[in-house]
Amino acid sequence: MELAEELRLWAANHEVADDVYVRQLADALASGDQLDYWSRYDNLELLPPGTNASGQRELRLSDALINFRNIMVFVPVAFTWAGISQATSAFSKYSSANTNRVVNFFDFWENGYGVLSDFWTLSNVAQIDFFLLTIVIIASTAIAILQSKARRLISAAEKVSDQLRI
Repeated sequence: MELAEELRLWAANHEVADDVYVRQLADALASGDQLDYWSRYDNLELLPPGTNASGQRELRLSDALINFRNIMVFVPVAFTWAGISQATSAFSKYSSANTNRVVNFFDFWENGYGVLSDFWTLSNVAQIDFFLLTIVIIASTAIAILQSKARRLISAAEKVSDQLRI
C-alpha cells in the first residue's frame, strides 16, 4: 500500500499520473494482485521518465535572447548603411553647391559642413554602432550564462528525479 502511494505521488509530481503503465502498476501494488506478473518486468525501464520544470524558465529566456541577438547583429550594419546613404546624399548636394572646394568624403561625413545633420556624422554613427554592438555582446554573454545555468538545473533535477524514480 505504501509503495503504491509513493508511486502515485511520484507520478503526480512528475506529471505522469495518467500513464497507463503507472496506473496499472500502482493499482496492482495497492491491491497486492498480480505481483508475480509485474515482477517479470524491469519497472525502471518501463516507468516513464516524467517531466522536469527545472531550467525551463532559463531556456525560454535564453531562446528569446537568442532571437533578439540574432536580429540585433544586423542593426548596426543597417544603421551604418543608413548613415552612408545620408552622408552621400548630403555630400552630393554639398559638392554641387561648392564646386571650387576640394573635400574628402570622410572629412565631409565627419564634419557635415552644415549640410549633413550631426546625427549622421561618422563619429556619431560609429558611437551608436558601438552601443548597438555592446548590446549584442551583453545578450550573447547572458545567453551563455542562462544556458549554463539551465544545464546545471536540469542535470541536478534529473539526478533527483532518477533517484525518486528508482
